[in-house]
Amino acid sequence: MYNPLSQKLAMITPETLIVGVDVAKHTHYAQMINFRGEGLHKPFPFQNTISGIGDLVQQIRTIQFK
Repeated sequence: MYNPLSQKLAMITPETLIVGVDVAKHTHYAQMINFRGEGLHKPFPFQNTISGIGDLVQQIRTIQFK
């Protein structure tokens, strides 16, 4: 039986970093969780600019390599 949810869940491993983003016009908020749904960092704001996206990427890299 074809079950797309099972297939998606099977792709999540202990190395998976999940980043959720609350999108807004000017200031977005991001939250990072591990494969168990445990928060790895407080939600943090970043601006809707190229430098803001760079800030997000830097935060992701910081958490990713801990």
